[in-house]
Amino acid sequence: MLHKIKGLKLWLLMAITAIVMNGCASTSPTTSKEFRNAVAGSSMATKDSFVVNRPYHQVVNTLQKNSKKCLNKSIKNTSTTHNGYYMQTSTNTMHYKTNFKKGRTLSSLEIKANSASMQSGITTAIYGETLRDGYFIAVVDVHKKSSNQTQVNIYRGSMLFGANKTIIKAVKSWINTGSRSCPNLAQ
Repeated sequence: MLHKIKGLKLWLLMAITAIVMNGCASTSPTTSKEFRNAVAGSSMATKDSFVVNRPYHQVVNTLQKNSKKCLNKSIKNTSTTHNGYYMQTSTNTMHYKTNFKKGRTLSSLEIKANSASMQSGITTAIYGETLRDGYFIAVVDVHKKSSNQTQVNIYRGSMLFGANKTIIKAVKSWINTGSRSCPNLAQ
């Protein structure tokens, strides 16, 4: 099934993900609070909760630096699909961006994606202007648990593939090990 999913146009895939995440509702989450609530009420989304044996300030600093360096990027993708006797090639640029809110005992990372093709067609017909700022890939909450332990909650879709899967894997690596390697977003 994954090989069929890879053949879909990126914007259509994102629109389907947004529809499923929101139960075909007429609005999409525009804030991290709305996204957390949507994850809590959806069978197609999940919350990963775990504790790491690393001090809060180390986890936060690594997450803040790496997300800024690695995830605020624009990636150009070209895909070819077969439509009967014809082949259609399309190019799309995906813009990834983060927003990090740092606090003394609680910090939060929002990871979003957007593209020009998301602002047309099915997405606009369903959501209007609500996805103008992009759609949520994940919201990561980091809580100070003790001097050497940090609680992490990652809110995300449960069916991850492509760059979204790579992003979540990298974020977990940054949190768990302090890794500074950037994920390959051009997948």
